[in-house]
Amino acid sequence: MVKQLKHKMSCPEISLQKSKHNSGLCELYRPDKIYHSLQKNTSVQTLMDEIETSDEILNILCWDTFAEPAILVNHCMAQCRMDVLQKIRFISHWTNSSFRVGSVEN
Repeated sequence: MVKQLKHKMSCPEISLQKSKHNSGLCELYRPDKIYHSLQKNTSVQTLMDEIETSDEILNILCWDTFAEPAILVNHCMAQCRMDVLQKIRFISHWTNSSFRVGSVEN
């Protein structure tokens, strides 16, 4: 049985432009930071809540930036939540990858 989830659109670039205090949904990922809390990342917290209540593996479509998946994985590792990581599968989709990561030659 397929469960329909409510879509929550978020984009760190747009969110950060809304306010200097980041009243958006998610911050840009900082690899040097350990994400003990998801308080500033409501979109990631919403995803975490869904994963915790699910009995199945969730497929998560990653579109554009990977800040939210990175924050989620970092948070799970910081909190020793391997049970959550075992219930997710990331699927990446890039429509303009040459614009985001370099030229076609690179």
